[in-house]
Parts: sequence; structure tokens; C-alpha cells
Amino acid sequence: SGCMKLQSLLELSHAEQDGRFRWLELWVDDCKNLRSISDQLGHFIKLSYIDLSSNDLETLPSSIGDLSSLRTVCLNKCKKLKS
Repeated sequence: SGCMKLQSLLELSHAEQDGRFRWLELWVDDCKNLRSISDQLGHFIKLSYIDLSSNDLETLPSSIGDLSSLRTVCLNKCKKLKS
């Protein structure tokens, strides 16, 4: 995979936080070193699908609950994820 060194996701600058985020899907599967996702995930209000499978995530950002369009979250093989 091309993201083996990726350790965190979605650190946005203030200039980028103006509501222009229209992503519908986010695929970040099989990034073995991914340990955190910023709470800024909540800015992507149009997301309906997120695949975070096969990562080393221990927690999910609380802002994931603010994504009213979100229908599917794939967390297969996230062995370190705490419930």
C-alpha cells in the first residue's frame, strides 16, 4: 500500500476550514501505521462512506457522530480499536 508511513489523518489549517469539503467517500484502508484521525473529520459533512479497515486506530474521533450523511463505516481488522 502507498500509505505505510501515514500516521495521522486530517490535520487542516484554519484557511481550509471554510466548509468547502464535499467528499462523499473516504477510503484509508490497510494503512498499518495509521494511529489517529483528527476530530476535523466532522468538517466533511457530505461523507456517506468511510473505510478504515486494517489500521492501528485505537479510537475514532467523536466528530464522526456529527456526520449526518454517514451510512457506512468499515472497521474490519482494526484490532487495536477500543469499544
